[in-house]
Amino acid sequence: MKYVLFLLLTFYMQASFGQDSIYVKLVGKEKLIADRFVGIDNLQNSYYIKSQTLYKKGQQENYQFKTLGLGEITSVDVINPLKILVFFKETNSIILLDNKLNEITRINFNHITNFKTISYAATAINPKLWIYNTDNTQLELIDYKNLSNTIAPLPIKDEVIGLTGNYNYCWLLSPKKIIKYNRYGKMLATTPHNGFEKIHNNNNKLIAKKEEKLYIQEVANARFIPINGLENTCKDFYFTHENLYIYDGNFLYTYQLTPN
Repeated sequence: MKYVLFLLLTFYMQASFGQDSIYVKLVGKEKLIADRFVGIDNLQNSYYIKSQTLYKKGQQENYQFKTLGLGEITSVDVINPLKILVFFKETNSIILLDNKLNEITRINFNHITNFKTISYAATAINPKLWIYNTDNTQLELIDYKNLSNTIAPLPIKDEVIGLTGNYNYCWLLSPKKIIKYNRYGKMLATTPHNGFEKIHNNNNKLIAKKEEKLYIQEVANARFIPINGLENTCKDFYFTHENLYIYDGNFLYTYQLTPN
């Protein structure tokens, strides 16, 4: 009887407080020579940057994109493989590419009527983009076709050091907390943290990086728990379809999440 009560108590505590950690299993490893690993799209194409050229490596075909005069590529968002976002912070510009890395449209925020200084950008529901405007310290959801603002929540008091978004939500990373917004501009949650340097989302799950450790956010209670079982250092990472991709500067490792 006591043993049954112990099992019930253990189950209750796990349901209430969640897991202490989550483990991963190594399922793939391949050589990759790149300056930065970008990610994997939902068609299993991989993207990386080398010598300021964006490369797309597919099962049958490979593509590349390079443009002159815009400076270093700051970030690339491949959530929509038919409309890939390439952001150039140095020149305050965004280029959208199709699935063969041909240019669809180019936005230079220095040349628009309502000048904006952009420090972060991500893909939102078509035809919109998430941008963080450092001039007014606001997260904005803009229509890239007519460059009109759909939403602009209240100015953010904290320094913003990172951004990740999807079609419906956007998360801003500050030195001490993560702020979540929906596409209507409503702030949904703030989650404190201790030293996260980068965040990434997939299907509304957040992965965070601190030094060489990665953490995943539990959906039930928003708590971040460590990911254990990684066999290599983490230079770049990407999370999609329950697969975690880690690039250490020489190899791209594929891990599957396995709850402890």
